[in-house]
Amino acid sequence: MSSTSRDTTSSDAPRSGVGWRLDNHPPGRRSPLDPLTDRARHPQAWRILQEAGRPRHLATGGELPALDERSAAIVLIAEGALKLVGLAENGTTATLAVRPAGSIVSQFGWDRTSRRSMVAVLPSVVVTVPGKQVTTAVREHPWLAVLLMETMGSLAVEADHRLLAYIAYDASERIRQVLLRLTRLFQSACGRPVIPLAQQDLADLAGVSREATAKELRRLRESGAVRTGRSRIAVVRTDLIGDEA
Repeated sequence: MSSTSRDTTSSDAPRSGVGWRLDNHPPGRRSPLDPLTDRARHPQAWRILQEAGRPRHLATGGELPALDERSAAIVLIAEGALKLVGLAENGTTATLAVRPAGSIVSQFGWDRTSRRSMVAVLPSVVVTVPGKQVTTAVREHPWLAVLLMETMGSLAVEADHRLLAYIAYDASERIRQVLLRLTRLFQSACGRPVIPLAQQDLADLAGVSREATAKELRRLRESGAVRTGRSRIAVVRTDLIGDEA
């Protein structure tokens, strides 16, 4: 086959396999991200959306307000990590999920009554992609629609898992399960993982009270499994968390 002849459909669609290079991930640097992020699994989609968006830097604690679909329908977390926060009608806020670098977060379907925002738990760089640009990208690359549906459904799946855990496990077990998931999320190649979240965030994610969380963390500290500080939980031994679960 000549070099001028090619199948545009097969070249445009993402190919399966492993060993893809993570875009914009500086060589020699390891960020606390899960190796199975959206950027790692869908590098071509990441490139397309990244080129259509606008980067924004967030300091730790910086907030990316919930925007309408015209402002930012898709958010790419290029560096750092963010927590998704919801605000109930009575004024109560709760951490709904945590997303590491390499995640694609969809804001399609977020109406104004849902009152959600994203807060950086580490110094972060995000790329916001307006709805008009997303529509154009999907028109040019139809296979992107499947990925966007997947990201839109991720929170619903996460909510189902949390409901199942609430029914099947007690508070202590749920706290330990969340700790282990967060440990994998923030695992670093060097040293012990540090989870940059407050006790209230952990309580929200486990669906328990802050008092129950404080009690369980005290037990884990006494066993040598964790060390805690202000908005940080250093996991020393995951085996002790698992053995007690």
